[in-house]
Amino acid sequence: MPAALRCASVTAVALDDFEAALIPTGETDIFVRRAGSGPPLLLLHGFPQTHLMWRDVAPRLASRYTVVCADLRGYGQSGCPASTPDHAPYAKRAMAADMVAAMARLGFDRFAVAGHDRGGRVAYRLALDHPRRVDRIAVLDVSRPQKRGRGPTRASPSPSGPGRFWPSRHRCPSACWPRCRTR
Repeated sequence: MPAALRCASVTAVALDDFEAALIPTGETDIFVRRAGSGPPLLLLHGFPQTHLMWRDVAPRLASRYTVVCADLRGYGQSGCPASTPDHAPYAKRAMAADMVAAMARLGFDRFAVAGHDRGGRVAYRLALDHPRRVDRIAVLDVSRPQKRGRGPTRASPSPSGPGRFWPSRHRCPSACWPRCRTR
């Protein structure tokens, strides 16, 4: 079986119990899958993935949370608004506004958000622009946003304290250093 078909069949089974919806947000439509009960949790994918990247985790989370897996604008089954010379329609701020609007249409004024990679950047922007909407935030595989010209370099220590590290593909936490060194 070709890899694409294998992946599609695994995904269909993993997200079978999730309701699919296309939600108008004003500027575009956002595709989501939703399941579970409990506090709302928005899951945002990275680049170049779609909401399907959460297929192994979302069903488990749905036993404790109302899980909403969304495709960011321009990805998967979400709308692709025309861009502009400054690319503002695809800025993290625009994507964050989409997610706030989609969650409001689903009846959630306040929610937790977890984002991976590009979705992590959108989650940061969402929390900065809409702090009253975000109950909690988890960001995976992204370092903290820094002002231009500031922030960590490969040689700088983390301000988080001794034994901490800056998340990056170039650095390893001390716990996995022996494994990384032998590769």
